[in-house]
Amino acid sequence: WSNTLQAPKLNPFPNDRSVVILDNCAIHHDEEVRQIIEARLLYLPPYSPDFNPIEQSFKWMKSFLRRHERRAVDPAAREALLVEAMSSISEDLADSWFRNCGY
Repeated sequence: WSNTLQAPKLNPFPNDRSVVILDNCAIHHDEEVRQIIEARLLYLPPYSPDFNPIEQSFKWMKSFLRRHERRAVDPAAREALLVEAMSSISEDLADSWFRNCGY
């Protein structure tokens, strides 16, 4: 999943100064991850959600799911609702989360 979906989007313009910022999740320190990303890796300080835009997206999706939870009547409906929650995040909204984190 990471090789085919995430890594190709991380660095569409690779060069010597490319940097990827990661949190301290154990998998992010794996040598295979470093090789896949092929960029300089910087790690956020431990327990610093204020610097991590993904935390704001989780909050957004949880709120969306709570507002629409009565539609999640079976596993397929729950999965569809989760996809809808992710799809509801606009580029402008995501940009604002990065700005809020200081990027």
